[in-house]
Amino acid sequence: MFRFIMAIAMMGQVVFSENATTPPPQELESNYQSECQVVSYLKKAGFPSSSWGTMTCIAKYESSWNCDAKNKNVDGSTDYGLFEINSYYWCSGDPTSKYDECGTSCSSLYDCQKNTNCAYRVYKEQGYNAWYGYQYHKSECDNYQVNC
Repeated sequence: MFRFIMAIAMMGQVVFSENATTPPPQELESNYQSECQVVSYLKKAGFPSSSWGTMTCIAKYESSWNCDAKNKNVDGSTDYGLFEINSYYWCSGDPTSKYDECGTSCSSLYDCQKNTNCAYRVYKEQGYNAWYGYQYHKSECDNYQVNC
């Protein structure tokens, strides 16, 4: 049987898989979540059930459901965790932090539940459009179904 190695680029990290249908080895996966795990965080944070599909889709495009995701923006700010919460407005401790609207440190946003709790605040203030993942995939996210 022919086997090949496929490199999968995931959030700036290269992970190797034996073939296209085999997921990366668990020890290399960082902190990836399933759709149903994301829904459980959304429930605990207080999101209405009508938003679970859309928010799960947003997390898919923001972080690939990776609670350890981190993205440096061109303005110098940093986006953290599952919902890529921005350092400028929402957390403290980053060199660019200014407002700390979620009342938590940016490093704490690697915790999946704390990140989702902060995302709920963002959602209540700005709606889905706060996330580029939603803006660029609106049609898909508006119709995204989760079966958990």
